[in-house]
Amino acid sequence: GDAEAALGPLSAALGLMPDDHHTQVTLADAYIATQRIAEAGQLLEHAIGEHTRRRSPELAQLQHRMARLAHAVEDRNLEFQWLAAALDADKNNADVAGEYALLAMELEDWDKALLALRAVTLCRTEGVMSRALAFLHQARIAHTRGESRRALLWARKARSEDPDLEEAEAFLAELGEG
Repeated sequence: GDAEAALGPLSAALGLMPDDHHTQVTLADAYIATQRIAEAGQLLEHAIGEHTRRRSPELAQLQHRMARLAHAVEDRNLEFQWLAAALDADKNNADVAGEYALLAMELEDWDKALLALRAVTLCRTEGVMSRALAFLHQARIAHTRGESRRALLWARKARSEDPDLEEAEAFLAELGEG
């Protein structure tokens, strides 16, 4: 929990194993947590440059850290681009899909939000967003677009996925079903 204290040992570990993915990611997290933006950027750029494959879970994790770095410097557009790249590299990364969906909704980019929300519903593991909440967000987007039948379908799906999700019940009541 002490990112500052972790920097020394993590840097030493990376010196011993410069290609160790876990150490790269953990050190990048520590740099970001301690606001060492330049160091985090250099580390991540180098690690990303070493990847020869366009798609892999490891590359997605590095790109996800670049998105966090962009978030730390409050560059929402760059964060959005890095999250898109990370999702493209690993469609099964639930955290990336959830964060991308939330940011796309914040930016009102409904098509990209729906793409990411679908990815959340297909992920084998749960990340920052539950499947039920992803269905509910799809329902709200459909409602915003004037697609009432689709909104009702997704809201029902959210309720069936998690019967205790009060937001789904409230939205269904808003749609006239309750």
